Amino acid sequence: MPRTHDRDSFYKLATREVAKIVIEHKTIRWRTPLQFNDPFDTQTRLVANVEPEKYADRFIQRIEELAFGEEVPAYYDPASTLHQQAMVMRRRTPMWQRREALDSLRPGALQSAQRLAATLGEFSDELAAHLQHGRVFCMTENVNNVVMWTHYAENHEGVAFKLRVLEDIDHPFLIARPVSYSDEYICIGDSLRMADHFSRAAPIDLAALAWELVYLKHSDWNYEREWRCYWPLLHEPVGTGFIDPAQDPRIFEAIYLGCRMSEKDRAEIVDLAARCLPNSEIFIAKKSTTSFDLMFERIR
Repeated sequence: MPRTHDRDSFYKLATREVAKIVIEHKTIRWRTPLQFNDPFDTQTRLVANVEPEKYADRFIQRIEELAFGEEVPAYYDPASTLHQQAMVMRRRTPMWQRREALDSLRPGALQSAQRLAATLGEFSDELAAHLQHGRVFCMTENVNNVVMWTHYAENHEGVAFKLRVLEDIDHPFLIARPVSYSDEYICIGDSLRMADHFSRAAPIDLAALAWELVYLKHSDWNYEREWRCYWPLLHEPVGTGFIDPAQDPRIFEAIYLGCRMSEKDRAEIVDLAARCLPNSEIFIAKKSTTSFDLMFERIR
């Protein structure tokens, strides 16, 4: 698959027990977002900033252009039922009835605008149900992140993996995307933009916006510097909520052992890596003596 970014690697943090499974079986675990620690993950909504009167004015303007303009607008779409109806109005409505015909459409436009929040809510709920059924693999840009080690690697007793992005295998890492962080949900448009969408004068690509929900989190999470791969499973049973596909061993470039990991766990993981991932480098994390940083000492 074609590469969509220029990164050579990512990092994945894990507990000791998960790390042992990863090393032994050379797998990575993809999870449903419902198992994540963020209750908003892929459950946000698409919203619109609409004033009904402004929406109705614009919607009627677009219908007037279609039905009664001197020339048929360039945005005319013969496949649109609404546009087909406008062409019928153009052919059959006498000049003296045109204003009346347009005014008769206004109550419906107002009602649509007033219901838009509820309509988008229903659409967003249905969309979230589909997105949550898929599987996500989350990674980070930087292994030297004290908070990430605390949250995802057992308070520094766990492990981080450096994962290569390889050009010569067809792998999802090639199309990983960075997460965007925001204080707001995705706003798809104001009154004019939404009227242009529903009048089909300038349709919004809702499918593209829908995918953005997978890669959007609240700004409080921006310390994670997260990247994601998403695997849609819309026609698969929910099952356990995760999958563990086997990987090419070359993906596992390095293994980092937490600065609080015991000597016993360290020896066990190093021995396991020697048997199962002999070509992966191994580092031990240590606290810096001059700053709030982790230092990494290579031991293999």
